[in-house]
Amino acid sequence: MKIVYLVRDYINSGGVERVVANKANYLVNRGYEVYIVSLFDKEVLPFFYFDPKITFHSLNLIDDKFINENFVLKLSSYFNEIKPDIAISTGIGPLNYLYKVKDGSKKILELHFAKYKKKYKLARFDSFLLGRLFTSIYSYKRTAIARKYDAFVVLTDEDRLDWGGLNNITTIPNPLSFVPTSYSDLKTKRVIAIGRYTTQKGFDLLIDIWSKVHPYFPDWKLSFYGVGGKKRKLEDQVKRLNLGNCIELNPPTKDVESELTKSAIYAMTSRYEGFGLTLLEAMTCGLPAVSFACKSGPRDIIKDGEDGFLVSMGDKDGFAQKLLLLMSNSDLRNAMGDAARKNGLRFKEDQVMPKWINLFDNLMKE
Repeated sequence: MKIVYLVRDYINSGGVERVVANKANYLVNRGYEVYIVSLFDKEVLPFFYFDPKITFHSLNLIDDKFINENFVLKLSSYFNEIKPDIAISTGIGPLNYLYKVKDGSKKILELHFAKYKKKYKLARFDSFLLGRLFTSIYSYKRTAIARKYDAFVVLTDEDRLDWGGLNNITTIPNPLSFVPTSYSDLKTKRVIAIGRYTTQKGFDLLIDIWSKVHPYFPDWKLSFYGVGGKKRKLEDQVKRLNLGNCIELNPPTKDVESELTKSAIYAMTSRYEGFGLTLLEAMTCGLPAVSFACKSGPRDIIKDGEDGFLVSMGDKDGFAQKLLLLMSNSDLRNAMGDAARKNGLRFKEDQVMPKWINLFDNLMKE
């Protein structure tokens, strides 16, 4: 069976790139022919490992007003050449229009961000009547696109419910990127957060929260790992709050497991998520987690009070209190960390990827 993944690009260190790499590697090593098609020509090596058996192809599009039309034309030509059985769009920009390619392959829209993502960005319009009408029209358009696919895959049950009664929708979570070979002993006085330096990840909120925590535990550190355009602004915030001696903003790391096992607590202050893969990875390494209960992901991953804490979105005082509780109580930290390590394994590849294979098989029978 020939499987094609369509991505904006595959060289970045983000969650989408990591997930696509892991799934493509899994499938190609089980006898599937796997192709990765990107929008733009890239000569930089990918951040994550892709098996050499995977075939890469760039549509080499120019980012102009005709990009959607050119996407369909160039992709149709390539599909007529390779004749895929299944084509999967990761649903960003022109990738939404995969369904317009009429080559006979089964089309899947795999959404890596929750429906709530755009609603969050447009939330300022919800305070007046015409604004609410605008956001409703936007959601209607996205739903209309999702209906055109043979299957529409979302990452969480919470998000699936937000989409309403689509008859082609199904939930398949992201699989774990790795199964740890070692676990944190939770003794290192460090809280860790991993993600892009963007508004979405809410690291500005976590820095504010740390300013509340630091006076009580001045010997603990907060370590970020990521890349993004907001890094300078975050550095300025750290300096303004005089937290430079206890907060570090690091570049992304390929050895996520090592950094997690050198930490004691995972913190996630995202304003919205599609899933929260690094949250899951941290918990599987034995770290209890504190997370805002944003849409969408944390509620599907954390069992509140058992392996971590869910905090109401934006409640910085409540978040600080949960961090302080874990930092002050090693017995609680260890108990929650042990539960997190066990509970996270329900997202192992051998639990998740058979759901994808079953979806492929069912679509090919139709």
